[in-house]
Amino acid sequence: MRTHIDRLTLRLASIGIDIETLDFYHDPSHGAIKRAKHTLVSLGALTPRGEITNTGRAMERFPVESSYARMLVEAEGCSADVQSKLATIIAIQEVGGIVRGGANYIGWQVYVTQKQSDLLAQYDVFVALPRIPPDMYEVTGILAKNIDKAEEVIERLHRDLGLEQGELTAITPDEAAQLMRAIVAGQIHQLWTLDDHGEYEHVTTRQQRELSSSSVVRGARLVTGTPFDLEVPMRGGELSTLHLLQNVTVVTTTWLLELSPERFGTRKPEIYYDPRLGGLASRQRVRFGKIVLEGPAEPILDNTPTAQRQFVDAFTDWAHSRVERELRILGRYNRNVPNVTRSQVQHYVRTKSPWITNLQQLESGDKKMLLEAAEPETYLGRDFRVELERKGGRSQAGNHKPHESRRRGWQPRHKRKYSRDKW
Repeated sequence: MRTHIDRLTLRLASIGIDIETLDFYHDPSHGAIKRAKHTLVSLGALTPRGEITNTGRAMERFPVESSYARMLVEAEGCSADVQSKLATIIAIQEVGGIVRGGANYIGWQVYVTQKQSDLLAQYDVFVALPRIPPDMYEVTGILAKNIDKAEEVIERLHRDLGLEQGELTAITPDEAAQLMRAIVAGQIHQLWTLDDHGEYEHVTTRQQRELSSSSVVRGARLVTGTPFDLEVPMRGGELSTLHLLQNVTVVTTTWLLELSPERFGTRKPEIYYDPRLGGLASRQRVRFGKIVLEGPAEPILDNTPTAQRQFVDAFTDWAHSRVERELRILGRYNRNVPNVTRSQVQHYVRTKSPWITNLQQLESGDKKMLLEAAEPETYLGRDFRVELERKGGRSQAGNHKPHESRRRGWQPRHKRKYSRDKW
């Protein structure tokens, strides 16, 4: 009852026994067995028919959970330093982590350089421990009771894996990529995508969760992570459950194609305008069943004629979408809102963005003029909103005289004709 059933399922499969054929004093539930088999198939340890694979046999050698064993298998081709750091990362996770969760305990993040993986971030904290006074552990959110446990597991893992335990060093950028790839290999059954409302959705179960406030990862579109439910007290003594996602690592879609080509298929990369970069970006996409998963954005730095044409098209799409959104909002309250076509926006962009691939290539005045492509006034005139009010404004949508709402005063939400939330 205490063991991880996926590891037990794998051990039995390695000697040709299906766990469902055995009788236990306390039988595991059918749901638990089904989830364990699904996890092992996702990790590449079992075939869909329940037969153990070469990866599964390699995983079975390691005395850790199945997901951690898959990470170690993936790292076998890496250097001894990378394997040693991965063993340390796994040991920290096996004891439940060495930092607290929650927005009130994030002082430990000042010792972190890794911002794309919570697991790598905790390794940073562990390496920094000699520089942190023990009396600062509590205020910075470091779990002193788990540090000694982690050190014991680190020593055991290094001994069991035949690794030399030397002095821990900071993770280099090249090592970070290798470690994150191994982590994704072990958590590939826990893939989550960021939706339009800022929540993460599991790619298979469609379950939605909120990112833990203690995560160092922010805004990543595709991640792996561990579900975690937290009960918090509310006013009146009632408890509310927060459905959180923790231990998050950013996923590069190329890794999915390499780690599980039978489950993921390639799609043409998306080239688009990224307003944060001020220029073109490319996002790798992969197909998972009927779902298209998008990886992190990569800036396009080439200033070729092809890239310049792509900039015009991508910037036009971005600007036109913003214009349409603004006009839709106005259209909720007025039937006379005119239309702005994509061709109009494209013509304007072409005249204001000659031979560029990034806004930084323009002078400040020219940049301002180009950004005005995203404003309805550029095509409809600066006074078009006043004209809408003059012709009827919101009175046509609400069937009342202009400014009538001011005389009526505030109304409870359930009596308002139009909810303020729509603004």
